[in-house]
Amino acid sequence: MMKSKHFGRILRNRREELGWSLQKVSELCNMSTKGYEKIELGDSNPRL
Repeated sequence: MMKSKHFGRILRNRREELGWSLQKVSELCNMSTKGYEKIELGDSNPRL
């Protein structure tokens, strides 16, 4: 499994454990919901 997909899966699992929506997390990260969703799907790599 690619690292970005593995990282995305970890993020999604934790978000779901917390009961947070994609919208809530993306707002906390100051990014679009679609952009954050791409990170969770492993289609994009986050920048620090």
